[in-house]
Amino acid sequence: MSSLEIIYQQYHWQASLLALLSCIAFTLLGKQVLAQIPPLKAASKVNRELARQKMSRGFYKQVQKRAAIAGAIMILFSFACVVPFFVTSHFQPLGNTLLSAFLLLMLYDFLYYLTHRFLFHGKILLRIHAVHHQQRNPCLLDANYIHPLETIIGLILYLSSVFIITLVMGRFHWLVLAIISVSYIQLNEQNHRQMNLPYFPFKYINKNSALHHIHHSGFNSGNYATLTPLFDWLFGTYDRGEKKS
Repeated sequence: MSSLEIIYQQYHWQASLLALLSCIAFTLLGKQVLAQIPPLKAASKVNRELARQKMSRGFYKQVQKRAAIAGAIMILFSFACVVPFFVTSHFQPLGNTLLSAFLLLMLYDFLYYLTHRFLFHGKILLRIHAVHHQQRNPCLLDANYIHPLETIIGLILYLSSVFIITLVMGRFHWLVLAIISVSYIQLNEQNHRQMNLPYFPFKYINKNSALHHIHHSGFNSGNYATLTPLFDWLFGTYDRGEKKS
């Protein structure tokens, strides 16, 4: 059997396509459902108004456009050339599935923490990340106000996490990977949302958003992780707003 035949056998494009379509469907459906929840509807109105004001500026619109193009290209590349080697149509046992999902998100957050703290806020990628930090008090739309290279780096970190967990735990079912991917994207976006909903079931997202807004208030304000404050707490960069930038 040739090398190309071996690669083709491992290349599950149908499962990858289903994962991509599911990501799109879950995102669109989720927006419709969340828009019907009264507290989130009020918060969304505030964020839409802030986004409308910002989009009226030409330079802001250009940054958003470049980031969107880079993101679209990377997503299509990922699901065409990378994800097919990580997914399957066979479900793992529930316990293994839940553990794999948890480990994937935690590994990604750890890698992002290191990248964010030492590269984005270090000398290497400081100028690139400074584009995002132009927004000192971000709204939901500002999650995508980033340099195209930062978009690419973020997706590489996520795909690297998927690769590592796949090696250890086995391939993800395409539906499971779709759910994890949408969760990862939404958590990265929602922590930029302007919101004040400190009660169940919004308390965790509200807390994450508050911590990330503290991070944006000063360039060296800690809170470098994006999904959970765990790694900031472990490494002494957790900031409740008491540190000076």
